[in-house]
Amino acid sequence: SGEVQTGVQVSAFAFGNQFLDTVLARGGGAGLSVGGNQYASLTASEPAAEPRRLRGWLAGFGGYGWLEGQANTGSSAVQASTQGLAAGGDWTFDEGLLGFAITGGSANWFLGNGLGTGRGNMFQVGLYGRTTLGPLYLAAAGAWGQFGVNTQRPVPYLADWLTASYTATTWSGRAEIGHRFAFGEHGVTPFVAGQGQVLDTPGFCETSQQGGGTALCFGGGSTSSLRSELGLEGDAELGNVFGARTRLVARLAWAHEYQTTGSAAAWFQSLPGSAFVVSGAPLPSDMGIVRVMSNFELDRTWSLRLQADAEFADRYGSIGGTVRIAGRF
Repeated sequence: SGEVQTGVQVSAFAFGNQFLDTVLARGGGAGLSVGGNQYASLTASEPAAEPRRLRGWLAGFGGYGWLEGQANTGSSAVQASTQGLAAGGDWTFDEGLLGFAITGGSANWFLGNGLGTGRGNMFQVGLYGRTTLGPLYLAAAGAWGQFGVNTQRPVPYLADWLTASYTATTWSGRAEIGHRFAFGEHGVTPFVAGQGQVLDTPGFCETSQQGGGTALCFGGGSTSSLRSELGLEGDAELGNVFGARTRLVARLAWAHEYQTTGSAAAWFQSLPGSAFVVSGAPLPSDMGIVRVMSNFELDRTWSLRLQADAEFADRYGSIGGTVRIAGRF
């Protein structure tokens, strides 16, 4: 009863995860200087120019995930999809960069057996940065957002529908450190990362379409996701592909989730003192992460990035993609 509200957590964290990936994923060469001649000339025949330190970019991303329920907690399977547009700009220093990003999009989730659906409209703003010390790099990002939620669930034996609308607040952050070992134009980078997200929901009550007595109220509270990652990234210079300087990046990582249980405190409006806890499908404690990304330097001004991500574990899986175009001025 009311489990559809736990899908808010799954969807909000999935959207936040894609936004952090969009602003922090780099495209290889993590240990290379981001200033100097890196952006000055694409071929040896071109004259050296002043580096273009201001960059603006626009990205579109989307993903789909599924999480199986557990019989011992009575939780149902949930499927979620996310889609969004993000834009930002950053300034390059000799040993790093600092940027600002904004995103808007939506998320949808569906409980198994037709037990309820939800939709949320997300708005997030964030800061991100990266610095290098030789082959060592440190990257970090933080974001704040608003998640406008609408849910509905059926009560078949009363021929009733229960709906709810409210606005939740999200906070998210990620920090990553790694060391790139260069082999000519190629490289291998072991890295570690930590990522945390918090979803603050207000207290609210459902609305019955038939005036029945099964509508629930929910108490406000916070739900968090905290995970660590340990992985290896490889990058390779492919030379010119269709006239664009191309770099291929592949990442494989193991992630451990420290907050695995999603729940919400509820009670029946018509039954004072009937408080209980609604349990949603828990996130897996351990999962694998795979990323494949191609960076295309179209010319001295424009670049294109294509990125595919996947996470997988027992009872859980997700896939996502990002397309980003950036220009240096």
